[in-house]
Amino acid sequence: MKRKYKDIRGIRRQNRTYQPSTLRKIWARDKGMCVYCGAPAQELDHVIAWMDNGPSVSSNLVCTCKSCNHYKSKHPNDIDMLTRAVFWLSSCGEDTSWMDDFYGKGGTNG
Repeated sequence: MKRKYKDIRGIRRQNRTYQPSTLRKIWARDKGMCVYCGAPAQELDHVIAWMDNGPSVSSNLVCTCKSCNHYKSKHPNDIDMLTRAVFWLSSCGEDTSWMDDFYGKGGTNG
């Protein structure tokens, strides 16, 4: 029987496929803290939502606390949260230029 949730270094995932090396990289990059509020991270967040075809790659995944992840799921177009995540990813050396292409070529806001 498959478990719905699995904890890896304190990060919960929901029916998503992440390589353990990707999880370790994200956890280390984000220092185990929520990129939105600085609280200890408990989950991963797709900056561009998984349900909107956001890929499960390091440049689209950030550590988040349950509260911020829940808020973001209820407010998917919150520009402040998106801006914070993209700024954080860029400052960590992640290539976020693909997000411009995503939104410009039929993404959820394009």
